[in-house]
Amino acid sequence: MSKVTSLHGGVTGERVPDVATISILREWLEMAESGELVGVVLAGQSFDAAAFYGIAGHVESYSLLGALTEAQSDVLAIRRGDA
Repeated sequence: MSKVTSLHGGVTGERVPDVATISILREWLEMAESGELVGVVLAGQSFDAAAFYGIAGHVESYSLLGALTEAQSDVLAIRRGDA
Protein backbone atom coordinates (compact mmCIF):
# COMPACT_ATOMS: atom_id res chain seq x y z
CA MET A 1 0.00 0.00 0.00
CA SER A 2 1.25 3.48 -0.80
CA LYS A 3 0.38 6.70 0.96
CA VAL A 4 -0.18 9.99 -0.88
CA THR A 5 0.18 13.06 1.32
CA SER A 6 -2.32 15.91 1.11
CA LEU A 7 -0.98 19.20 -0.23
CA HIS A 8 -2.98 21.11 2.37
CA GLY A 9 -1.73 19.15 5.38
CA GLY A 10 -3.29 19.00 8.81
CA VAL A 11 -6.16 16.99 10.21
CA THR A 12 -9.37 17.64 8.30
CA GLY A 13 -11.78 15.21 9.87
CA GLU A 14 -12.62 12.87 12.70
CA ARG A 15 -12.25 9.10 12.95
CA VAL A 16 -15.90 8.20 12.39
CA PRO A 17 -16.80 4.89 10.69
CA ASP A 18 -18.57 5.46 7.37
CA VAL A 19 -21.42 3.01 6.79
CA ALA A 20 -21.21 3.19 2.98
CA THR A 21 -17.46 2.51 3.03
CA ILE A 22 -17.88 -0.46 5.35
CA SER A 23 -20.73 -1.83 3.23
CA ILE A 24 -18.84 -1.79 -0.08
CA LEU A 25 -15.73 -3.29 1.51
CA ARG A 26 -17.79 -6.13 3.01
CA GLU A 27 -19.47 -6.73 -0.36
CA TRP A 28 -16.13 -6.87 -2.16
CA LEU A 29 -14.64 -9.11 0.53
CA GLU A 30 -17.51 -11.56 0.05
CA MET A 31 -16.89 -11.55 -3.71
CA ALA A 32 -13.17 -12.22 -3.12
CA GLU A 33 -13.89 -15.01 -0.66
CA SER A 34 -16.22 -16.70 -3.18
CA GLY A 35 -13.62 -16.44 -5.96
CA GLU A 36 -15.66 -13.98 -8.04
CA LEU A 37 -13.24 -11.09 -7.42
CA VAL A 38 -9.67 -12.07 -8.29
CA GLY A 39 -7.87 -8.73 -8.43
CA VAL A 40 -8.29 -5.21 -7.11
CA VAL A 41 -6.95 -1.72 -7.35
CA LEU A 42 -8.19 0.19 -4.32
CA ALA A 43 -7.89 3.86 -3.52
CA GLY A 44 -9.05 5.34 -0.25
CA GLN A 45 -9.02 8.50 1.77
CA SER A 46 -8.29 8.61 5.48
CA PHE A 47 -9.96 10.87 8.02
CA ASP A 48 -7.08 13.35 7.75
CA ALA A 49 -7.41 13.64 3.93
CA ALA A 50 -4.39 11.46 3.18
CA ALA A 51 -4.96 9.11 0.25
CA PHE A 52 -3.88 5.47 -0.02
CA TYR A 53 -3.86 2.94 -2.80
CA GLY A 54 -3.13 -0.74 -3.14
CA ILE A 55 -2.96 -3.30 -5.93
CA ALA A 56 -3.40 -7.06 -5.54
CA GLY A 57 -4.20 -10.14 -7.60
CA HIS A 58 -4.88 -10.31 -11.32
CA VAL A 59 -5.07 -6.72 -12.58
CA GLU A 60 -3.86 -6.94 -16.18
CA SER A 61 -7.12 -6.49 -18.11
CA TYR A 62 -8.04 -3.51 -20.23
CA SER A 63 -11.54 -3.57 -18.74
CA LEU A 64 -9.98 -2.82 -15.35
CA LEU A 65 -8.31 0.24 -16.86
CA GLY A 66 -11.71 1.32 -18.18
CA ALA A 67 -13.23 0.91 -14.72
CA LEU A 68 -10.44 3.05 -13.25
CA THR A 69 -11.07 5.74 -15.85
CA GLU A 70 -14.78 5.74 -14.99
CA ALA A 71 -13.97 5.91 -11.28
CA GLN A 72 -11.67 8.88 -11.90
CA SER A 73 -14.43 10.67 -13.81
CA ASP A 74 -16.89 10.01 -10.98
CA VAL A 75 -14.48 11.30 -8.32
CA LEU A 76 -13.87 14.46 -10.37
CA ALA A 77 -17.63 15.00 -10.72
CA ILE A 78 -18.07 14.60 -6.96
CA ARG A 79 -15.21 17.04 -6.37
CA ARG A 80 -16.82 19.59 -8.72
CA GLY A 81 -20.22 19.11 -7.06
CA ASP A 82 -21.76 17.61 -10.20
CA ALA A 83 -22.72 14.31 -8.56
